[in-house]
Amino acid sequence: MSDETGAPVREHYDDEQVAASASVINPANRLGVLLRRQGGSSEPGTFEAAAD
Repeated sequence: MSDETGAPVREHYDDEQVAASASVINPANRLGVLLRRQGGSSEPGTFEAAAD
């Protein structure tokens, strides 16, 4: 991750947390490609409605 990209992330997370997130997100993205899932399909408010 470049310094320009990583700076905002590192304001909130340390290196260990960034690596842990990447280790989950990367396989999830690869699975989405294999399943031919369209990215960016979430709608605002989806998680709030599910929590009710």
